[in-house]
Amino acid sequence: MKNHWIRRISIGLAAFLLLAVLPISSMAAKDAGYRNKIATPSNAPRIEGTIEEESIVGIWEADEVTSYRFEEDGTGAMVLPAKEYSFKYQTDGNELTLKFDSSRIGKKIFSFTIDRDELKLKLLGKEDFAAVTLERVGD
Repeated sequence: MKNHWIRRISIGLAAFLLLAVLPISSMAAKDAGYRNKIATPSNAPRIEGTIEEESIVGIWEADEVTSYRFEEDGTGAMVLPAKEYSFKYQTDGNELTLKFDSSRIGKKIFSFTIDRDELKLKLLGKEDFAAVTLERVGD
């Protein structure tokens, strides 16, 4: 019975994350200027932490089903069991912009903080969506 509830919660969280990043196709934003702001290895996003400088680069797990991978070159992916959704990302202060290769998903902007091995994301402009905390599981 406990495993049944854990599975239902995991599926619910995965569905929430998909709804947070999969807009209706016609609402997907187009931003031609975005390409000029993609991170490169020399300026990979880094966040000022309380102890030392912390980087978003790595693998972050939202639940047993969904994880996000951020590479040093400003690329990444939302990874699900049967599919990966590639994106390019950039940071500006406490804002994280993900521009997915899939036009169905488009561009999403989050406020974010990193505290050691926790990445907290809050979808901007969608106050009805709760913040999500991801855990660093790899480099």
